[in-house]
Amino acid sequence: MRKAILLSTLFGFAQIALGQKILSKIDSMSSKKEIEKLINSLNSRYKKFTIIEDSLNFQPVYKSDFDKNGLTDLLAVGGFPVYSIGPNDVERHYYDLGILVVMNFGEDSLEIKDLTKAIKELNHQVTAPKIVDDTVLTLNQIDLIFKFGDFIELNSNPKNYEIEKIEYQTTSCFGPCPVFSIEINKDKTGLFKASDYNSETEISIADLRSKTNNSKEIKGTFRAIIKDDSFSDIINLANYIDFPTLKDDYSVDWTDDQSCILKITYNNGQTKEVEDYGLIGSYGLARLYQLFFELRFNQLWK
Repeated sequence: MRKAILLSTLFGFAQIALGQKILSKIDSMSSKKEIEKLINSLNSRYKKFTIIEDSLNFQPVYKSDFDKNGLTDLLAVGGFPVYSIGPNDVERHYYDLGILVVMNFGEDSLEIKDLTKAIKELNHQVTAPKIVDDTVLTLNQIDLIFKFGDFIELNSNPKNYEIEKIEYQTTSCFGPCPVFSIEINKDKTGLFKASDYNSETEISIADLRSKTNNSKEIKGTFRAIIKDDSFSDIINLANYIDFPTLKDDYSVDWTDDQSCILKITYNNGQTKEVEDYGLIGSYGLARLYQLFFELRFNQLWK
């Protein structure tokens, strides 16, 4: 489902002060064209991203050190051009909302974090993010912080549950969505069942139709001892997002997407199960899911 960007609803930007000491290519960029060119070049998914301004004179670009590594990161508000034919063959030209952050990890290592991914689940309200203190972003009254490798909801008082087991499984979709399940126990033993479309390189519909598809897909049942850092990230993130307080069901309102089920056993046999159609129930959940997707290929499965 596409949402047209209504520029008149974007508001509320706060000024931010930069405290970074290490200069990088982001620091030298000042024009919209330079920033657009950078974003367009980093990932083909964003090659048509355009920074947009309107009569409200809000600031569409911010520079700040979101992860406190001494390097300047960049946030840009804009959109993607969309063309469609509406009722009575009326042509429609509009922009899909795009809120992107270019994270700077040093040595020319730049990575785009897309804050747009969960916005369509959030009551379909479109507002601009607000920089609060050089770290936290406010979007639709949700505070975000860069933690565990991505932007997630801020929790100023995280709990520490005794997690005994985490189970994660995905379903199929209209297309080559990876279908798999992973189970992690508190002793760090892991079980990975790969069903369909599990490849280190993303498989597209075009790949399926191509006779020269070189994607190396894995299938089968595998076991491993989960690495300490991977285990800690998953357990700590699950606790940070206060998983028992999450809703039992999340769903986007478009069709043909993928679903997943997250089940956590904790505190002497209590369980929490979340079913998420669209995999974007929250920013924190989306990051937790991504960690499970990454587990398929960053562990020593046998």
